Amino acid sequence: MLVSILEAFEDLGLEVLDARVSCEDTFQLEAVGGDSHKDDSMNEQVVKQAVLQAIKNTDD
Repeated sequence: MLVSILEAFEDLGLEVLDARVSCEDTFQLEAVGGDSHKDDSMNEQVVKQAVLQAIKNTDD
């Protein structure tokens, strides 16, 4: 799942500099990075949808 999410970030042009993951009770991800394409139109909803799609794709 983590690889799929990081690939989704990459597809959006987001560069992940650091990521922390916990899978004890629930899956939690904290990622820190920058926007390598400098696209000002990127918003949290776009990122959220990409992450949800990546998770869905790993379940299929």
